[in-house]
Amino acid sequence: APPTPPAEHPPAIEPATPAGTTRVAAVPSPPAATADRADAQQATPVRSPPSADATARSALRRGLEARRRGDVATAEASLRQALGLAPELGEARLALAGLLVDLRRGGEAARLLDEGLALAPDAADQARLRARLHLEQDEPRAAATLLRATLPPLAANPEHHALLAAADQRQGDHDAAAARYRDLLALRPGTGPWLIGLAISLERLGEAAPAAVAYRDALGDPQLAAALRRYAGDRLRALGG
Repeated sequence: APPTPPAEHPPAIEPATPAGTTRVAAVPSPPAATADRADAQQATPVRSPPSADATARSALRRGLEARRRGDVATAEASLRQALGLAPELGEARLALAGLLVDLRRGGEAARLLDEGLALAPDAADQARLRARLHLEQDEPRAAATLLRATLPPLAANPEHHALLAAADQRQGDHDAAAARYRDLLALRPGTGPWLIGLAISLERLGEAAPAAVAYRDALGDPQLAAALRRYAGDRLRALGG
């Protein structure tokens, strides 16, 4: 919006041979040292190799840690390893896509997210990042469609709704955008970027006076970014406010 060889068992001692049958010599008991070794082998648990999922999560942790320390090459390699082992691991996919975006490799990030959404169509976090890429490519209709298909409740993720409002606004659906910005502001009154988003759509709808009020209210947000503050001030003056 703008605004992770079975131990050999010791030989068994045979039972006594019944009368009238040929007796087979009993197998002698192993020497004490051998018996001790066999007992130790039996007592040692057999460790299974780590599962693919456990290995993938270990690679994910390495990738995230490498990203935190700025080791981009190790981060990318580790995250790709995690996805190769567990393609459904959404956290790894999202982290790798975000890294690619930061590296200005948006096309690779978009393809990675498209693959993830094919595996998990309800993955709203991946949908949001993919929608941002759609907007960067001036594809607001694709962004809005994707965001609506993965829409969470407003209180659960207001930012998802704010991004949808921006997409609607970009595709010219100002009635839908204004309505969604009003819902967002009912949840968090005084949020400057949302007020500016509302004001922009109100202007496009020909509602200059309510737009001016929204711009003025936006200027009251102490956390409003400088560029948005300048924009709101310019529009307010243009509207005679």
